[in-house]
Amino acid sequence: MFQVAKVMPEDSFYFSIIRHPVEMMESVFMYFKNIPAFHKASSLEDFLDNGSQTYNSSLTYNHFAHNLVAFDFGFDNNVVADSVDLEKRASITIAAIEQDFHLILISEYFDESMILLKHALCWSMDDLNIWWDKSS
Repeated sequence: MFQVAKVMPEDSFYFSIIRHPVEMMESVFMYFKNIPAFHKASSLEDFLDNGSQTYNSSLTYNHFAHNLVAFDFGFDNNVVADSVDLEKRASITIAAIEQDFHLILISEYFDESMILLKHALCWSMDDLNIWWDKSS
C-alpha cells in the first residue's frame, strides 16, 4: 500500500472488494481439489480440522489452501491454525488493513456494498446509478 500512497493525493479514499471468506474457502476447496494440501481431506470440514497436520507451504499451489484474503492483501498466509501467536498475528493484520483502507466491500453483498460506498463517498443515488450503468 505504501507504493500506491506515494503516487496518490493524501486525501485519497482507499477501498477494496473481497469475497466472503467462508464462501471463498468453500469455492477454493472445490475448484483446487487436486492441490497437494487437499489430497488427503475427504471434505472441507476434514481439511479444516486436520489440514495443518499435512499442509506443506513449499508445495506448488498449496498457498490456495490458506487464507487467500490475507495473501491478496500482502500478508503471510502460511500461518497454521494452532500457531502460538495466531491471535496476535490476526490482530496485527486486521489493524493494518483497517489503517490502510477506509472501506472493505464484500462481493456476495454487492448491492449493500455499493450503498456503503455511496455513503462513504457522499454520492447521490444519481451518481451511483451512473456508475452502475457504466459498469454493466
